[in-house]
Amino acid sequence: MAGNSSNGVLERLRQLEGSVERGAAKQERAERSHGRLQQLQATVRQLRAARDRLRSAVSTGVAGDMQELLVQLGSGSGQRPGRDELAAAVLREKLAPLRGFAQVYRLTGISGELRDSSTMSFCIHTAYEGTYLDSYQLDMRLQQPCKLLRHNLPACIPLQQAAGELLQRDLPAFLEAVHGMLNAYASRRYQLQKMQEHCDWTSEIRKNMAYNLLRFHYPVGDGETEQDIKVKLVYEDVNSCLPTGVTITCTGAAEEGMQEKLERHRHFLLSQPLHRALESIKEQEELL
Repeated sequence: MAGNSSNGVLERLRQLEGSVERGAAKQERAERSHGRLQQLQATVRQLRAARDRLRSAVSTGVAGDMQELLVQLGSGSGQRPGRDELAAAVLREKLAPLRGFAQVYRLTGISGELRDSSTMSFCIHTAYEGTYLDSYQLDMRLQQPCKLLRHNLPACIPLQQAAGELLQRDLPAFLEAVHGMLNAYASRRYQLQKMQEHCDWTSEIRKNMAYNLLRFHYPVGDGETEQDIKVKLVYEDVNSCLPTGVTITCTGAAEEGMQEKLERHRHFLLSQPLHRALESIKEQEELL
């Protein structure tokens, strides 16, 4: 009877010992899991910080900064990309949205084509009242800092001024500004061409290279005499195809009737395209 009791006590002790060992092993596994979780969380925080730093480096486009950053971050023995490879990767990332941008802008007068790994060629189309006019080419290097390479824009377009203000910080805004200036320039020239074609009663036409300063004469009947009207148009806004200032002089302008007539002419010239304004003036003179 005593032997059986001893065996039962020993068996109970073995069970308690096994339970304690299993509990200790379970606690050890839990502690290891908790430590591993903390390590993983710390790694995630480090990777997120590295991602943000790489994004910042990509936005500046400086390959050297990214190369130094990768050296600091990477501890493995794998081969790291060189400066040229990093620069090419940055350019590819920057060109991806530009390709979509160029496709959208095709509808508004600007189209783009990638020439090589670092050069984009933009074609800027001009039009006036549904009539397509000239197209101009503008090539630029897109690696930072962006640089204008070649173009066939008229010398009167303040391209360098627009580049200095917008090119490095906002390429779409730069292209929109250039397009606006070119379209206004082509529209002013188109209006003058139409005036020369259809208003043969005008004379002594003078213009400057930018077509933003025009002078011409036209005759106006004043009873039994004919007055010579001298007109000066000024376009101070580089994006405007209508004049901002009109000066009209006439030898007989002191007369009240002539003053009223010239004021109507001034209104036509300020509010309508040049060739249509002159047609309105002629129609009014014929009615009078």
